[in-house]
Amino acid sequence: MRKRVTIKDVAREAGVSIKTVSNVINDSGSMRPETRKRVQSVMDRMGYQLNVSARSLKTGRTKVIGIAVEEFRPFFLHLINAISEAAHAKGYGVIINTYGGRLPEFIQEASTLATDGWILHPTPKSRNGFIHSSWNKPTVQVGEYSSAVHFDNVAMSNRAAIEYVTGRFLDSGCRRVGAFGAPESLSSVIHAVRSGETTSQALLDQVSSMTEGAASLRFQGFCDAFVKRGMIPDWDLVCCDEVWATSKSFEMTCTMLESMTPPDAMVCFTDEIAIGVMHACASRGLRVPEDVQISGHDNIDEGRFTNPTLTTIDPSLREYANTAFDMLLERMQGYDGAPRFHMTGYTLVERDSTRFGRG
Repeated sequence: MRKRVTIKDVAREAGVSIKTVSNVINDSGSMRPETRKRVQSVMDRMGYQLNVSARSLKTGRTKVIGIAVEEFRPFFLHLINAISEAAHAKGYGVIINTYGGRLPEFIQEASTLATDGWILHPTPKSRNGFIHSSWNKPTVQVGEYSSAVHFDNVAMSNRAAIEYVTGRFLDSGCRRVGAFGAPESLSSVIHAVRSGETTSQALLDQVSSMTEGAASLRFQGFCDAFVKRGMIPDWDLVCCDEVWATSKSFEMTCTMLESMTPPDAMVCFTDEIAIGVMHACASRGLRVPEDVQISGHDNIDEGRFTNPTLTTIDPSLREYANTAFDMLLERMQGYDGAPRFHMTGYTLVERDSTRFGRG
């Protein structure tokens, strides 16, 4: 049986003191970057494995964080990977959990897990569960800002990003521009506008008052682009759906295309939605981007391999993940200031599903 590598072994091989190795393991103390890098390299080469249980008993710290999302979806998998890389770079391990429709059970389970802190991605509905529970771990929330949540918060530029790409479509001459992924809570109001029971202005007023969730913010951005140009969206081209799944967007787009003239462009609130819309257009003999232009949001890897490749919003996921972990690390190390807020930037990644500037 292979002998277990100890801190003494690493110190001897790296030519440093045991204290220096300990500082590298615990990400503490001051030392030259090259020393830290050399010690880490020796640890990796020798196969040093930290005894988490022993350290936890001695220090009360596990050097493990938890990541919790509602469910495993392509975007969340990319987010988890980015946060994990940030954590591993600082010597932290990661455990991953989904809470789905079992939030109370998850909160109870999480309190028993050996973690130093958590990064949570709550939905608007689940957020209150964390607020009113006995949750007391150092925590950073990724997702939309809520003044009711007393956690540090990292959010995306949802509203500004969707306004920008919608504006690009409008400024390029598109007039029948649709949106896919709007809040389901607006379905009845949009139906009322279509039937003449209420006005577009009443709907726009309701949209501007929404504060919770990415779907709301992205739809606000969509409407902003029209209003700032003195225009009104075509409500027949707005699909309310917060499932944000490829199969659902495929089915809904097929239904829409059976009953009306195709849109000039579709602003999809996720890449998953956009991929479903693209397949639906192809199944109806519509060419992308010649007949219908399509944009997504999230810049997941799958969008680079669609045919045509998908134009999308890159929400600066690396910045998003790194900022969240750095905030959590400060909390775990004792920072007890007021909750902080950080919003990431965004970039439009132009690919072949649109023809901005190409006539």
